[in-house]
Amino acid sequence: MSATVGGGLGVDEVYSITIAINGAVPDPNRFAFGYLRILESVVYPLPVGTILFSTDTQYWTDNPVFENDQVHITFTPLKSVQQETEVYDFRVYSVNQTYMAPYRNIKIVLITDSPTMFYAHPRTIEGTSRDVFQQLADENVLYTDFDDSNDRQLWPQANRRNVLWAKFVCDHAYLNETSHYAWCNTRDNYLKFVNLDIRKKLASKWVFRPEFVGGGGNVMYYSQIITNINSGLMNRSIAYGTSNNTVDFDTGTFRQFNPDDFSKLSVNPQYDSSQDSFNRVFTLAPNIGNDHTYYNDAHVQNPRLRAMYSTRVRLGTQFPLNAAIFDMCDFEYYDVFTHTTDEVFTGRYLISQIDTRIGGAYIYRFFELISDGTGTSADEGLTGGTL
Repeated sequence: MSATVGGGLGVDEVYSITIAINGAVPDPNRFAFGYLRILESVVYPLPVGTILFSTDTQYWTDNPVFENDQVHITFTPLKSVQQETEVYDFRVYSVNQTYMAPYRNIKIVLITDSPTMFYAHPRTIEGTSRDVFQQLADENVLYTDFDDSNDRQLWPQANRRNVLWAKFVCDHAYLNETSHYAWCNTRDNYLKFVNLDIRKKLASKWVFRPEFVGGGGNVMYYSQIITNINSGLMNRSIAYGTSNNTVDFDTGTFRQFNPDDFSKLSVNPQYDSSQDSFNRVFTLAPNIGNDHTYYNDAHVQNPRLRAMYSTRVRLGTQFPLNAAIFDMCDFEYYDVFTHTTDEVFTGRYLISQIDTRIGGAYIYRFFELISDGTGTSADEGLTGGTL
């Protein structure tokens, strides 16, 4: 278990962490921190997390944790060059405890503290799709990272939960004939609504390479890597309802699997269920005479162009730079035996998932990088795998 650092939790010279539940910080002498895990992804637009800790029975009796309690987490990586403190806000989704005398092991499943994202409203918002997301950000006190859209209309919610309404609005968002949108919440309380057609042209913020290559700046050295090609344009486009074919490009092994097996990083089996997690039936009121000019075109265009991002790389790094979902990065793929570069899959990628794991004496982040698997967009002199 972790040692105490400055009255909080953490490991000396590695990291410090403070966990406040309903505004109260647990007594570190009676609260043994096990691990914290946070998963944020474009597949699951609201971040989820897990905390594991042990405490004595009397402390738990005096300070129980219930569903919907607020959890405020402050995390500082002490070994990082940047040493930037990160703040996470969650609500308790579920609590599980096991008794091992005289201690109790407590596992708390968390979901992002965006309470109105689960509300349903019989309302409409007049404006663009960006205006709808601005309203959702204001209601949930979230920072914003938005791209423009040109799709003004009256957006009906029709008593649908905000989180599902946001997906519906995103799928009908439009700027031009090449625009395609995606959205998510991030671990640091940002609501992102981005036009991937614009983001893919931005300069890369990060470089992923193995440590033996070296380098400075915003370089993250990966030590664990899973590289494969997901064949078929619909792979990963909506994460549910499709079969997936994969060829590992290190071994040439081919395998086929279902979407339920796709997201093994999920902190709770609930988030792996295609039946529970994705509703294919639209319950919105029809937009009769109200929809913007390219309303139906956008509903085809957005999923179709998003589906092009079918090449996926998963890697892990101990260097906790504050990379974010939708950041562009350069991935350098090396043969660890010959130290030569694979020119086909080295290139520019977009970050689509971040899995943060903190516990014991380690800080680790796993990243999922995606790129255009068609290899037709190498307009910047890059090889295959470009966006």
